[in-house]
Amino acid sequence: MSRPIASLNLSPRLSDRLLHMGYRCVEDLKDISTLELAQDVGISLADAQLIMQHIQPADHPIVSASQLFQKEQQRIAIPTGSKALDQIFGSMGLEPGRLYELLGVPGVGKTQLGMQLCVNVQTPQHLGGAGGQAIFIDTEGTFVAERAQQMAQSAIQRWEQTALAQLPHSGITPTPLPTVEDILEGILYLRVLDVAELDTLVKQLRTFCEVHPGYKLVVLDSIAFPIRASFLDKTQRIRLLHTLGYELHALAREHELVVVITNQMTTRFPTLSSPAAQTSGTKSVSPALGDTWSDICQYRVVFYWDGDTRYARVLKSPFLQELSAPFSIEVTGIEDSNV
Repeated sequence: MSRPIASLNLSPRLSDRLLHMGYRCVEDLKDISTLELAQDVGISLADAQLIMQHIQPADHPIVSASQLFQKEQQRIAIPTGSKALDQIFGSMGLEPGRLYELLGVPGVGKTQLGMQLCVNVQTPQHLGGAGGQAIFIDTEGTFVAERAQQMAQSAIQRWEQTALAQLPHSGITPTPLPTVEDILEGILYLRVLDVAELDTLVKQLRTFCEVHPGYKLVVLDSIAFPIRASFLDKTQRIRLLHTLGYELHALAREHELVVVITNQMTTRFPTLSSPAAQTSGTKSVSPALGDTWSDICQYRVVFYWDGDTRYARVLKSPFLQELSAPFSIEVTGIEDSNV
């Protein structure tokens, strides 16, 4: 993945100057000297040196395909609570090291799944779970602690059943399970009120997770709300989306955790360039934030209604099949549908 210039921690003046002169990504600066950069862009030598300091390549470990395969086999996916829905995300649930985007209209279950994942990521390791903690970034005020408590109570009941089933085979004293209070304590809730807070927070996450390696999941619900409510112009919005995308991808990859982003849907009306569409009055519903953001996300799953049943369908993925699956939201949480 090419790192965009907009993702560098540069002043708007320098970023805009680089973009104006045709430098779109870090790779464009690979074979240019500091002096050549200063002359080409029309900036001071000190500014050019500052830019070059930000693009120095980091030391990346060299691994073989065999080592990479072994590492992937050790990853523990986060289940959704629905076996059919797990298949949508890759058989066992959401895989560490990846960024997933959940799309859908309000009320279809995006936030509910995010909360469910925050509970399920805490499944104890001796029961086959990740045994991690979660970060829930709330931009819309939709997180309900009481709902998380309901899901936690149901999760503990499932864990107790699994633990009892293992006892005849293990021959050891059962390990104490987390309490509801433990599970709620394992969810770090962060309320974000505007786009500036979101930008600052996302840039701090990699450092935070390095200091606190127990976190295995980050949920951002939702990315569209603060951006659409801001007064950013088109250039500023594109720069911000590239920065957020780069930081969240790097967070998932470097710390081997799952990053889940929810996104809204928007209604598109006919444009002046489409007389036929204007005459017919047709309109369409598509993901918010446009093509810029759609190019950044590798895994996109859209949630939708078919009658009274909720469905999830793979919209974009490097390797997942374009499957659809029904699921249900009950008092106990995310479950398989009876359809």
